[in-house]
Amino acid sequence: MHCERTGPNVLTLRHPVVEAGWSQRYLLIADVHFDNPLCDRKLLKRHLDEAKRDGAGVMCFGDWFDVMGGRSDPRRSKTGIRDAHNVDNYLDAVVDESAEYLAPYQGNLLMMADGNHESSIRKNVEVDLLEHLCRALQVQHMGYSGWVRLLFERAAVGGHRTQRRLFYHHGWGGGGPVTKGTINPSRVAPYVPDADIVVYGHIHEQWLFPIERQRCTDGGRLFFDKQVHVQLPTFKQEYTLDGGYHMEKGRGPKPMGAWWMEFYYNTGKPGDVGVRFEMAED
Repeated sequence: MHCERTGPNVLTLRHPVVEAGWSQRYLLIADVHFDNPLCDRKLLKRHLDEAKRDGAGVMCFGDWFDVMGGRSDPRRSKTGIRDAHNVDNYLDAVVDESAEYLAPYQGNLLMMADGNHESSIRKNVEVDLLEHLCRALQVQHMGYSGWVRLLFERAAVGGHRTQRRLFYHHGWGGGGPVTKGTINPSRVAPYVPDADIVVYGHIHEQWLFPIERQRCTDGGRLFFDKQVHVQLPTFKQEYTLDGGYHMEKGRGPKPMGAWWMEFYYNTGKPGDVGVRFEMAED
């Protein structure tokens, strides 16, 4: 695949050969909170190693960083900082370790988007941590919300091109203890009608919500398709019985892991390209 920035908020991924037996996987992650002691780095490494083994692209949709341990941050706590980061140049140490950790996966990592933790640091400390990390890794730094266009070309003579459009938004709110954010697809679908896939982070939940649609081509042909909404989980397990903010708010365990998104050759789908999703769990 070839990755390029084709607009301020648009990333384009080109797939030059789509034929029988072809497929391409992507690992979708968010809310890693890499520098927090509660981040499950073993689980993260397992998923990233699988992506590297299979030649899968990796996209991170916000909150790679946690960075709540700064001296001016009211959320800080002594237990919220790893020993390696308990230094005077705290933010530098977090970025440097992230770059070192991700270096083996540089060839797979396609983009990293802002989350509320990154935007909070930029607002309050006037430092764009994710820009520094993306620059070190030579990875596309995307905003809080944006688009990923996936273009597919047939290898056969006279082949044609098709595309799938992915819209992402890092997320907002708390998700709701009962709905777990499943109201959001009904809110978002009307204003992103061109999206085939919609990805969310932020609320540390995991679900897939397809919306069936009837469409009409320019030539008047009617057909059905799905707009698939995907909620990404987290790598930060805050459910600790000894206390803390998560427990004091009465919140339960959150799902850990990510989603795999795979495009594959399928003559029964528009442009001969199908897509399927699989939970990447522990």
